[in-house]
Amino acid sequence: MPITKDTVRDSLRRVLHPLFKQDVATAGAIKKIAVCDGFVSITLAGGGLSDDARLALRDAALAAVRDDSARAGDTLADLH
Repeated sequence: MPITKDTVRDSLRRVLHPLFKQDVATAGAIKKIAVCDGFVSITLAGGGLSDDARLALRDAALAAVRDDSARAGDTLADLH
C-alpha cells in the first residue's frame, strides 16, 4: 500500500507530544503533511519545547513513519 497523508497521520498517532501528554494528532500538533512519490515532509508544532525536547519529538515522529512504512513494504525516498 503506498504511503499517504492518512498513513503518515496514523503513524504519528503513536508519538506522544511532551507538552500535551497526548499523541501529536490528537493534540493538534501536526501542522503539515506532504507526500509525493515517496517523499514525505512533516511539520509539527514544537513551540514551548526545549531544543532537546524538539529534537526528541522530531526523531520519534520520523522513526514512527519509517517503521510503519517498512512494515507495509513502502519505500521512502526521503523523510523530513
